Amino acid sequence: MTFSVLCLLHLLAAGFLAQGATFLQTHRVMMRDGICLATDAYGATPEERRPVLLMRTPYDKGRARASAERFVAAGYVAVVQDTRGAYASEGRYVHYNNDDQDGFDTLEWIVQQPWSNGKVGMWGSSHPGAVQWLPAAGRAPGLVAIAPTAAPSSLYHTLYQGGALRLGLTAGAGVAINPPPPGIAAPIPTMRNELKCVHCCKHVIQSSHFLDLNLSADFYCHLL
Repeated sequence: MTFSVLCLLHLLAAGFLAQGATFLQTHRVMMRDGICLATDAYGATPEERRPVLLMRTPYDKGRARASAERFVAAGYVAVVQDTRGAYASEGRYVHYNNDDQDGFDTLEWIVQQPWSNGKVGMWGSSHPGAVQWLPAAGRAPGLVAIAPTAAPSSLYHTLYQGGALRLGLTAGAGVAINPPPPGIAAPIPTMRNELKCVHCCKHVIQSSHFLDLNLSADFYCHLL
């Protein structure tokens, strides 16, 4: 009986690994400044070189598991990375500030892996879509295709309309990545209530890379 159970477990484990879709390795990928980014590789086995699909996200790499497994089943290695300062990655997150260098360095790491055939595509929507334009513009090694969704190539026109900062967008998406300090409530998703949360808006403004740094957070809050 014990032998039969062990054999059954062995067969189940072999089938689990053979599928590749659930074979997951987590790496600490070092960037050029020594910061390490948490990076999940699905279906990566050194016995076979495959094309790679990459997503870089500030919204928790674990949330992309279902999509990654579908890509592995289709014959790809799927790589999902927490961007700098997000979740399991080191460093401080500043909107898009390091995503050109970090995207380039991540792609450079991918093409050097024994499970990569040297060809990489990127996928993702919103922020994970927007960060695809940056390594593409820098001609990062191995990047042959991008598929940005809900991600215009102009970040300026995403965050400003008529020259005015879209606080509704910044305060909503911003606090999802950079939560406000203890004791300060995040705005609830209506424009009126967002504008009432002056302290929270100050936090978002102070952590935003997009603002005119010659002006103080108080200046923007006075616009409310």
